[in-house]
Amino acid sequence: MEMIRAEPLRSPSQLPGVSGLKDLDSKRVAAANNLYALTLCLICILVCRGASVSVKNHRNSYLWAIMQMWARQHPRMQQVWESLRDNKSQACMYGNKMDKWTTIKATASLYDAICKQCDGSHTHDSWKPSMGPNGPKFPKTGQSEYPVELCKEMANCLARFLVNKGAKFLHKPVPTDEIGTATVAYSWTKTTPSIVGRVLDGL
Repeated sequence: MEMIRAEPLRSPSQLPGVSGLKDLDSKRVAAANNLYALTLCLICILVCRGASVSVKNHRNSYLWAIMQMWARQHPRMQQVWESLRDNKSQACMYGNKMDKWTTIKATASLYDAICKQCDGSHTHDSWKPSMGPNGPKFPKTGQSEYPVELCKEMANCLARFLVNKGAKFLHKPVPTDEIGTATVAYSWTKTTPSIVGRVLDGL
């Protein structure tokens, strides 16, 4: 499996993309850069409007360095970026079997409670690819999903944060099954204006 490897598309000295990228690689990097730029703009708009925000990616992702580099080009944007806090956690503390670090950059004090480091009480599965009956098997498959326990902790953090800001929730509890939750969430969209939707419509 040693022959399976991907060439890097970025480097610490070439954050927007290494020189010489061609064809699909060049398009992939350009599309990602556009998404990063849009994310940074939305963060600034939402923070300026008084909203709480959060952005998640791997702890060592180039995303953070790229957005920090762009934010430094504008004083107000840099102020907004530096007001956010890094909340770092290891997924194994929320039921994941991999040694995976995640950073959620968010409004200060929003997700302080999710920061957890491995306590050493368990072992981690290997990140090395293996050969299965249907071809190579990559451990990263499915790792983009949030562990359920992390989702619950984040929901509790957000609820406490909003209550402290004076928000009032519906007395009717949100159902725990997927269909019921989706139904309630859809009903909320009919009465709650979408800030992000309006921003995107104006771009």
